Amino acid sequence: MLRTPRYLYHGTMFARLKAIYRDGLKPGEVPIWRDDAELTQRCSEAVFFADYWRGAAFFAEIAYYRSRGRREGLGRRPVIIRISASEHVASQRLLTI
Repeated sequence: MLRTPRYLYHGTMFARLKAIYRDGLKPGEVPIWRDDAELTQRCSEAVFFADYWRGAAFFAEIAYYRSRGRREGLGRRPVIIRISASEHVASQRLLTI
């Protein structure tokens, strides 16, 4: 039996939090999968969530290592956003990994 998670988690970087707070999570807004055409396409169509914080932490780390720019500083720090699954479960552009 599939369970419905209570929360969903999204991994990103600290510098992106202000725009996410202001505009929400948008598919393909700041792609990090530029060298993989299939992943670039998938990321332009949906925002990805994990049903456990460690899954989101994994992708936040990938965002840290794959994004461009200086690695030091608060802006590059990986972060996890936790949202209530019940508020977003009806979205057609939501993919849980």
